[in-house]
Order: sequence, then C-alpha cells, then structure tokens
Amino acid sequence: MAQLNPKLNDPKAKKQVASAQRYIEQHVYVKDDSDEFFRKCYAFSILVRHDVMQYQHVPMKFRTAEVAYWGVQQDPYNLRNTPNESKTYDVCLAAVSKKGSMLQDVPKELIDEKMAWTAVENDQIGTAMYWIPELMRTPEMCDLAVKNAPRALATVPNKLRTSDLCLSAVQRDPNLMTAVYGKAKREWVMRNLTPQQQHEVQWRNDQRNRKGAYAPKPRVRK
Repeated sequence: MAQLNPKLNDPKAKKQVASAQRYIEQHVYVKDDSDEFFRKCYAFSILVRHDVMQYQHVPMKFRTAEVAYWGVQQDPYNLRNTPNESKTYDVCLAAVSKKGSMLQDVPKELIDEKMAWTAVENDQIGTAMYWIPELMRTPEMCDLAVKNAPRALATVPNKLRTSDLCLSAVQRDPNLMTAVYGKAKREWVMRNLTPQQQHEVQWRNDQRNRKGAYAPKPRVRK
C-alpha cells in the first residue's frame, strides 16, 4: 500500500486518498469496462495529485490527460512517459511551465506563441529555442532566452544575433564566442569585453586550436 504523503494535512484530501487507495487495491483485478476504467483513472489522479503515488507507477493505459496533468506537476520529465494521445495542450503547458526544455517532447502542432514564450521563460539551460519554429523567434524572445541562459545564443537566427546580444552572452560564457559570426562583429565584441574576459576568450580559443593541432592520428591497421 502506498504511503501517505507526510505533507498531506488536509483531512478532506486524506479521506480522498484513502478511498482511492482502497478502490485501486480492491479492484486491481476487476475487468475494466468503461465505467470501471474511468473510476480507476480518477483514483489514480487523486493518488498522483497528492504525491502518494509516483506517476511512473501508474499503468500506461491509465495515464489519461487528467492523470498526466498531475504527473507533470510532480516532475515535468514525466511528459516523456506520457502517451501521445494524453499530451493535451494543458498537460504540455504545465510541463514547460516547470521546465522549458521539455518543449522537445511537445507535439509540434501544439507549439503556439503562448507555449513558446512559456518555455523560454522557464528555460535555464538554453535548449527550448531549438524546438520553436524559426518564424516565432522574435527579437524579444531571443533576448529573453539569452538572458535566462547564455548558451541559447546558438539557437538565435543569425539575422537576430545583434552585437549587443552576442556581447551579453560572451560576457557570461566565453565559449560562446564561437557562436558569434562575422569578423567585424567578433572584433566589436572583443573590444567591449574586460581585459580579464578577453584573456579568457583567447585562452579558450588557444585550447581549442591546441587540441586540434595535437589530436592523435588514427592508427592504421597493417
């Protein structure tokens, strides 16, 4: 029997959970007609909602949109273990609201401006923009993406990679100088870095060149 969540202090919620637990245990081997199926789904949604049961322990056939919604509230990565037919707009929006990079698991037809903005606003690793159609990537969205995670610069269309945006990214991550295209733009960014930042960019560039120059040659079988 699943253990009650120690944070569950609401008497009404405790009663709901206890009832749902009993129902699942008593009907686990009962044939699932339509009514039985929906009763079980409702019971699972209560258990997942109150963190009494982890979403991954819910049988796949019971991971309906409602159960999935509470599953991604538990952990946004649960979207990856959700059947496609249960990935509704609300379920996907709930997932990207917690972790923007989960946009990669959202069906393409569900990605609209609201979904895209929500993903970028909650993306701390800079990958959400990869999954946003290029036509949706406005200058404002790109600015926010780089502000939240400098490495998002690599996902910004080249025509929107302004000198200021590149400078902002490189100041926080010197490795991103490789994502600054155009000699004039690179030189402008370098001039506007502090001496310490310039040194860091140059050192990293030298490291990359050195690795390339001294890379071991592949052995040839005789």
